[in-house]
Amino acid sequence: DALWDRFLFRRTVRPCSEASWPALLALEGAHVGPRPDVPPSPLPSPSELLELRQASRSVALDGAASDFVLDAVRYARSRSEADGLPPPSDRRLVRTARALRIAAHADGRGAVGAPELLLLPHLLCARGADADALERWVEEQLEQRGAAAGAVGYILTGLFGRVWDLAIRQGANQRPPMAETRALAAEARALLCAAASEAEAPGELTLSLDPPPLWLAPDTARRAADALSRATCRRRERLGQVAQEAARMACALEASAGDALCPASLLELLPRLATDEVLRMLQDDAGEEQQRQALWLLSDGMGLHVNVDVGELQS
Repeated sequence: DALWDRFLFRRTVRPCSEASWPALLALEGAHVGPRPDVPPSPLPSPSELLELRQASRSVALDGAASDFVLDAVRYARSRSEADGLPPPSDRRLVRTARALRIAAHADGRGAVGAPELLLLPHLLCARGADADALERWVEEQLEQRGAAAGAVGYILTGLFGRVWDLAIRQGANQRPPMAETRALAAEARALLCAAASEAEAPGELTLSLDPPPLWLAPDTARRAADALSRATCRRRERLGQVAQEAARMACALEASAGDALCPASLLELLPRLATDEVLRMLQDDAGEEQQRQALWLLSDGMGLHVNVDVGELQS
């Protein structure tokens, strides 16, 4: 383990499956006549290896890829510690980062992405069983994280929170501040454009595996490609939802230029976002007046029959 931790990464090689046995039997018979002299593939010289290592230092390993690697290390350490085995060391983490950068650079990329992250089981695990478990974890996480809408989803939630607060501040017969309403509408329009642009661009962790890197086994490459394909579809769906909700928000703000912005209308127009705000108003740290207003919105704005005293709600 100490030797592996210092110098190597481990790739488990298993025997051929029974389905491949007939091909093995026919392998020798396929060669008729003298074997052609095929020169071996030239190995890189020490100077070329040094040049590759130095050039790979410019490869980016940050953002989603960096978070992914650190979570994989935590996962591998938890499994090792649970079994009473030495976990991947700090030295192993440094060498893992170096190997990922070299792999990305050698494959012509300027940032570590999904193809390189699939190397993690062989860089962090000393036992085959641990590598198999981490491989499944990596595939699941690539699909889950690759489907995320990214920053635009958080921006949409924050923007709607400001729109909701503006609506709450308005009295029944008061006009909303024109400058603030127009500024929020402009932000919603900008967010609509950003979400549409994001939907057309590949995500940080949804890089195609066609063709698959040489270090991936065919079944691993197939599973990972399927996971990334599903993640890409889900990501586009979520970004489409963000764009749609941003467009509705902009229309509501633009239409309220001369009228009060109504929370009940926001509940009807943007139910997912508005429901989250109503639930926030019902939290223990909210004021009693906010809780009463939230209960009214639940009963009137959402068409639900709610008869709960605020004191009972707080208890």
